[in-house]
Order: sequence, then structure tokens, then C-alpha cells
Amino acid sequence: MGDALDDLIVYQEAVAAEKEIVAILGRLPFGDFRELREQMGETCARVPRHIQEGHGQMTDRHFAHFVFLARGEAREMLGHLSSAHVRRCISDDEHQHLARRYTGIAKMLSSLGRHLHRENRKFRA
Repeated sequence: MGDALDDLIVYQEAVAAEKEIVAILGRLPFGDFRELREQMGETCARVPRHIQEGHGQMTDRHFAHFVFLARGEAREMLGHLSSAHVRRCISDDEHQHLARRYTGIAKMLSSLGRHLHRENRKFRA
């Protein structure tokens, strides 16, 4: 793909969001909800990982496939955030902020995926 992965704003946002999630997972309230903590940790990591994996594919449509997987993970994180909020692991403000962040990431991924699917450029190894 012509641009470097680190130049993709959605990738930058996904990495920044992962850092935010990791920072809150070490809090004491998450100690009582091990499964939720593990799910959130894995889900937040999969968003940028799918983008990264897709970036190395041979066509835009292959990249789009991984972008849409990343979008699904971002949407899944919204459910985890709601659970963390209900269980009082995160505050109202944190829930709203992180939900907005992951909703924005999902929207950016939708746009990128649609663009890549339309373009379907092929790349040489």
C-alpha cells in the first residue's frame, strides 16, 4: 500500500485507544472481573493488529477484509465498555469517552473498508 501503516490515522487512533484500555485494566475493580479484563485486553489489541495484518495484503480487497474485522472488534469493545461501566470498573465519563473513541474508530474503519473494496488495487511483492 502506498502509505506507511503509521501514517493511517485510524491505525494511530486504534493504538492510542489500546493504550487507554490497557491503562485502566490494571485497576482494582477489574480484579473481580477477570474474564471481562481479559476480553477487553484482547479486543483492544485485535483492532490495530487486524489493521496491521491487512496492510500487508496483496490487494485492497484483502486489506478491506481485515479492516472490517477490525471494525467488528471496535464494535465488540462497545459491549465490553458497557459491561465495565455496569460493574463500576469505569466511570460515566470514561465510558462516554471510550465509547465515543471506539465508535469513531469503527466509523473510520467502515469508510476505509468501503474505499479499499471499491479501489481493489493490486500490489507487487
